[in-house]
Amino acid sequence: MKRPSNREEPPVDAEEAVLSFPGPRRTIVPATSFRSTWIVASIESLRNFGQFERYRALLGERSDEVLTCVAGVWLPMAVARSHYRACESLGLSIEEQTAMSQSTDNHVRRAWYATLIASAERAEATPWTILALLHRMWLRGADGGAVGAFRLGPTQARVEYVGCELFEIMYFRRAVRSVLLALVERTCAKPAVELVPRPPKGESSYVIRWE
Repeated sequence: MKRPSNREEPPVDAEEAVLSFPGPRRTIVPATSFRSTWIVASIESLRNFGQFERYRALLGERSDEVLTCVAGVWLPMAVARSHYRACESLGLSIEEQTAMSQSTDNHVRRAWYATLIASAERAEATPWTILALLHRMWLRGADGGAVGAFRLGPTQARVEYVGCELFEIMYFRRAVRSVLLALVERTCAKPAVELVPRPPKGESSYVIRWE
């Protein structure tokens, strides 16, 4: 007999949508291309943290396509996948990856997040302000897929991404976690972002808590 859980989590049907999916899940078209700006920013971080040479050696047959891309264009998912697979093969710790993702030395990433950061730094901004804008940010980075945000309590939310094969790569899931943390921490005290384990294929979920 299954023992009841001590976690006081509300049932799924008690969740309140802060950011709804653009339609029924079955109608969401999977991402077919990915914005190069994410890749360029990621490579800049690899250079800044002394990981670039190891990364380049792991790229394989799509090395030229990845390393010659410039910010602001759409890349086939296969190219983006090669980048994140190589990043994952570096075997970086969660702490190392988080430091890279949140480094203030990354000029490409700062420019990319400028709008959301500006929203987060308004005096009246809250984590809910940021969560409501996540789909706008997602569409700037992926051609397809979607993100939803759901209220679990006064200071707790669940963010769910669907329709993107890059979420099958742990490095990418952790990178998105770091982005969520960097954005939310500008609007609240003691934020924490938990990566929900064992997501369905092409999906990822995060639980965000704060004070």
